[in-house]
Amino acid sequence: MINFNEVVPSADQETRDFINQFNGFEIEKADKESVTFTNGIKVSYSLEVSSLFLQQFITKPNDKFNLAIQVVARVSMNGHYMSSWGCMNKYDNALILIWFEEKSRYGQKVRNKTQDNAKEEYNRIMKG
Repeated sequence: MINFNEVVPSADQETRDFINQFNGFEIEKADKESVTFTNGIKVSYSLEVSSLFLQQFITKPNDKFNLAIQVVARVSMNGHYMSSWGCMNKYDNALILIWFEEKSRYGQKVRNKTQDNAKEEYNRIMKG
């Protein structure tokens, strides 16, 4: 399990706080772009092109803080928008994407277990 307080050391603490607020929630399902918890909260992300930052590439091409692609995370509950988080640098982008990748791996384990349980139940019913 990845410690998100230590991975990507240059990421902002505010981004760590954003993802850490979901610690302790039980995952119902997860894939590469979203995580749904059993309490109805869903966190998803998209990649956005930032016109403002693209313009900065033209005026300041060597500025290491230019960010043409921004990861934007959205939080909803029971299908209703609650909040969002936009990363402001490449380190935050990486941290959020690593978080989603980790949750996706766990989601695959949940899917496999659910499928195994359904198969066992089916076999029990059919033999009964």
